Amino acid sequence: MTALAISTGLTAVGLRYVLDRQAAGYLPLSVAASHIERGDMRRVEGAPVFLRPVYLAYPSNGGKTGVLETALSGLRGLARNWAPAGS
Repeated sequence: MTALAISTGLTAVGLRYVLDRQAAGYLPLSVAASHIERGDMRRVEGAPVFLRPVYLAYPSNGGKTGVLETALSGLRGLARNWAPAGS
């Protein structure tokens, strides 16, 4: 089986559905944040928080020296200091 070069989810479809029908759904905070700030959506206190993995893609030849190490260091720092909302 050939690996996909690009993968996408249905987040945009879910967001449109929730907004158009004034429905409820679980969406990534990065997608919903601006709608929450404008008052188009609201965050439900006490709702479960789902953690999702993060993947880093980089050229097999290593790309520019130091860039990969800088990116990994930054991601590791974020992961160490990150706490789920409401914790």
